Amino acid sequence: MNFSTLTFILCFSTLSTLGTLGADLQSHTQTFTPLIQQQVLMVGRLGLTETRPAVALGEKGPLLAPKITSVDGTETPYILYHRNGTRETLEILAEPKQRPVVLLKRPAGLEVAQTDLADPETIAKSQWFYHPTLSPSPVIGEPAAIVLDSKHPLEKEENNIFAVKIGSLKAGSPILDLQGHLVAITLPSRTQDKGKFSRALLFSRLVEDLEELQKIEPSPKAPPHFPTPQAPPLHPAVGLIINDTKQITYSVGGTIIREDGLILTKASELGPELTFQFQDQEYPAVLLATDSATDLAIVGVTGRKFPVITWSDHTTLKPGTLFHHRSLLSQNAPEMEEMNDTHFGTFNTKLPEHPMTIHHASRITSLGLVPEQLQNDLIISAIRAESPASKTGLRLGDRILKLNDQTISNRPSLLRFLEKKEVAQEVKLTVSRQDETLSFTLPLTSASLTPETTGITLNEPQTCVPSVVRGPFPLTIAHTLSLNSWDCGAPLLDLQNRAYGIHIAAITNTRSLTLPPPVIKDAIKRMMTSIAF
Repeated sequence: MNFSTLTFILCFSTLSTLGTLGADLQSHTQTFTPLIQQQVLMVGRLGLTETRPAVALGEKGPLLAPKITSVDGTETPYILYHRNGTRETLEILAEPKQRPVVLLKRPAGLEVAQTDLADPETIAKSQWFYHPTLSPSPVIGEPAAIVLDSKHPLEKEENNIFAVKIGSLKAGSPILDLQGHLVAITLPSRTQDKGKFSRALLFSRLVEDLEELQKIEPSPKAPPHFPTPQAPPLHPAVGLIINDTKQITYSVGGTIIREDGLILTKASELGPELTFQFQDQEYPAVLLATDSATDLAIVGVTGRKFPVITWSDHTTLKPGTLFHHRSLLSQNAPEMEEMNDTHFGTFNTKLPEHPMTIHHASRITSLGLVPEQLQNDLIISAIRAESPASKTGLRLGDRILKLNDQTISNRPSLLRFLEKKEVAQEVKLTVSRQDETLSFTLPLTSASLTPETTGITLNEPQTCVPSVVRGPFPLTIAHTLSLNSWDCGAPLLDLQNRAYGIHIAAITNTRSLTLPPPVIKDAIKRMMTSIAF
């Protein structure tokens, strides 16, 4: 097969400007997303791997964080996770029983952008809101995702309460206006809401319960008003691949990459007998090839000349870039249906092939010391008492150079080294102290930072049907579109229907992963070598 025949498969769009509708909202979101990310901190609690977004209130005020129930009901400390993987314990200032939040003492020297309070008079006029969310497994260096959300009508008005469209948000999470001012906190989900929206308590009401917040003055600056952008109709190169003899929700999206009927989709969702449903017609489909590295598959159909997807340049993505998605199925759909409800999401970050999470240290060996990242150096900031490291002659302030013969210059490289070792293995640690280079031999110990979680609770309504296979993948685009497992295989589209990639994993209602065009192109090359024409 001559691969030149496939060059048009991954052609890139030359369009560079957005349509008028939604462009202003996107521009504003791209401007404010990095600013709001600087306001958001990551907190957890000892003994748990879950993390929650927190904000620093006022110029010298406390940290406002969602309440996290300790693993055994004891007063275990809250933990502040820094983006470089280091962490520190936090002092509790107030923990009101009737509210799902906690006030924590701001650490001395903490550099974080402050969050002002919104003026209550401007909130009623607001239609759009931001709320920060964190990945279920945050990666070292990964910022919070800033979700763009809109107001949801309530059947019955409640004092000091309104609702946002995305359902089942974690209780106590901050909701901000389009200027980054704190508007409200989310309330616990109620069964009768069925996960269709999230209720929020106005911050002005929360202040009444917390004396520590009553001295913080609201900002009079009103957020701008933007109309709801109109998403384009369903992309003409997208259909549904149905697993015959199964319920329709065991289907998966399909993106046409060649006009003679080659369709790209998610491999792990496919059964032995397939049908491609496209523009109210059904075509018998055959699985032609799969790619284990990306969980992509190529499916073939015949019968007509098909429209083909057009790709855009993923390197132009900025945090806050808007995406849209129109699902072909609802969770209870008896057959394919184009949903009237359009989801909007924002680009967050690009994840490498093997991202290092902030919790890797809880599952690996330890040197018995605490390293702190200072620019490009790792400095020993603490040595655990009674550890082998405490008996070697290592000192606080020593700069780590190497472990064995491997150069160690940052926390991720240290973690990658340690996760491949076993407890009691001896390693040679080389450090720099003033003008000297010194080496020490010490046995590795077990890490004692964060124990494993003891279980998962599913007390809240599930608004996302996650993919069974969620990684690992090569480079992925992380974004906040709310997807279900059957939405994978469909393209990630901007407001002009240009595709930045293929959805490969639905994770939560504010976290999904997409493979960008270069990764897709490599996968297609691998798969095409096994297809005979």
